[in-house]
Amino acid sequence: MYIKRLEIDGFKSYSKLQVIDGLDTQFNAITGLFIFFDAIKNQFFRLGLNGTGKSNILDSICFVLGITNLTHIRAGMSPMFFVKNGKNCISLGQLTDLVYKQGQAGITKATVTITFDNKDKKHGPIGYHNCDEITIKRQVR
Repeated sequence: MYIKRLEIDGFKSYSKLQVIDGLDTQFNAITGLFIFFDAIKNQFFRLGLNGTGKSNILDSICFVLGITNLTHIRAGMSPMFFVKNGKNCISLGQLTDLVYKQGQAGITKATVTITFDNKDKKHGPIGYHNCDEITIKRQVR
């Protein structure tokens, strides 16, 4: 089983829908950091300068697969201090921190959809042997 397609919309640095498909079947967290699009092979790879969203692709995969500790996907890393009912409080981040510019740019939700190729039935998850593809979608508003 491998990632066949990844759709990122409104997630972190991705304000508009980005579709990443044609990933190599050996794509993983190490090979995924250097991705670029090769028009001859019609494959998407991501290679870029700092701040161009390479790590956010990996963060989006963690998000769609259900990660709940936001510090693992570099969100909510800076504590926010505030006063509530006369008491000093601290916030370590919320899922809404994952929305592009925290919703300040008019984008109110982040959506990530991942599709796995499940044609190799002997390595697929139990209960999904009848599915050639498995799609998972997660959204936060």
